Amino acid sequence: MFNTAYKPLQSIGKSLAPYVGGICSWWYVPIQYLDGFPAVDTLTQMLLSEPALKAGKNWYGPVNIVNKELGYIQVQTKTAAGPLWKRKVTGFLQGNDSASHINMSNLAYHQLCIVAKLRAGGFFIIIGNNEAGLSLVNEFDTGNGQMDTPGSKLSFVDEAKHSAMVLPSFDGIDSQPPPGGETITITVHDMEEFYMSLLGDTAIEWTSDLQTRFGNFPTIECWADDGADSYYRANFAIDWATAASPKTFIIRNQGAAGVIKIT
Repeated sequence: MFNTAYKPLQSIGKSLAPYVGGICSWWYVPIQYLDGFPAVDTLTQMLLSEPALKAGKNWYGPVNIVNKELGYIQVQTKTAAGPLWKRKVTGFLQGNDSASHINMSNLAYHQLCIVAKLRAGGFFIIIGNNEAGLSLVNEFDTGNGQMDTPGSKLSFVDEAKHSAMVLPSFDGIDSQPPPGGETITITVHDMEEFYMSLLGDTAIEWTSDLQTRFGNFPTIECWADDGADSYYRANFAIDWATAASPKTFIIRNQGAAGVIKIT
């Protein structure tokens, strides 16, 4: 049985920086790899532990998907039998090769259990269990011509009688606890800032450290100084100089002052 007591809405997530969206990272397995499923702690309403896997099986992940296009949606609906949640994990997988093309086709025949770490709150959720999982809906597009990026829009969907469950920890990393009497400080996500060059365009060498932290295709925001002690979002062109060593991003600010934010 669940403990269905609730707290006033204004207190939920109060100290957990709840306004930065998306999923930090996620993992999945076909549900037949799960060796049973843990019970729910009726006091905390978290699972007592992360699910165990059958011998020789491992979680797949963290999955390499474009960071700014990865999220989770759950919509509560009402039925005669009680509340029902429609749940969906969405993301965009850039690029394509023969192995990926075949794998996407094969995944359509499996039900999946997904673990995701949310930025807002810094905790893990699990969607699906050993009895029922999510189904893949894959929309692949080559793009219209050589200037477009091919990729797959992925949706993993199911319907369940409960929302996504919270894991106390996953793969050795603890979830942040529910908000209580003390203030909890967490790092929501990694970020790096660079000042724009005042002598022309700005070159950012994509070192091995930056590549490890942000991947090859980070989110780059350009904030130009308006000269009145404030900044505005600037639409400067950005080039990816792959022939350089290390590879380099060129921000075409043409000497304009400002800050470049990479996430």
